Amino acid sequence: MAKNRTERLIDDPRIGRFKDRLKEAMGDRSVRGFSSKIRASEGTLRSYLRGDTYPDLPDLLELADLLGCAPAWLLTGEGPKDPLAAIQVPELGEATVADREDAMARLKATEAAYRKALDSMEWKPGILAGEAIRTAMYAHGLTLEGAVFILDMLRRQEELDAK
Repeated sequence: MAKNRTERLIDDPRIGRFKDRLKEAMGDRSVRGFSSKIRASEGTLRSYLRGDTYPDLPDLLELADLLGCAPAWLLTGEGPKDPLAAIQVPELGEATVADREDAMARLKATEAAYRKALDSMEWKPGILAGEAIRTAMYAHGLTLEGAVFILDMLRRQEELDAK
């Protein structure tokens, strides 16, 4: 019998404890109920919770978003669990919870616009380029206009490389 290709050892103990952080973040949510809200099946979610398999990057980001935790924390346990804790608002100094929630709402609206713009494009960037831009929007305040500019530059470079 062939081994399932998703069965693999990950030597990094931070990632190996992913299942524990996923259980913590899920809290008392049922596996069946939660799996109905994500792209992964109930069986896949159970496999994550057993530590048999790990989500790919888009699924990890989706899980973190729906669980309300930071993707880096969910994957490695490093950094703040609260995704709002990473939002810096320099002009406000120490931001209040309301300030951070407002900043997160603006980021989510910008990301939704980015996804819509990305979906409407005929040319699609590689997954790493797309996720790098998404991360830059969250972590570094890249605007939607900046993201579209970078995507256009990547498209142009690809066209030049093809010649």
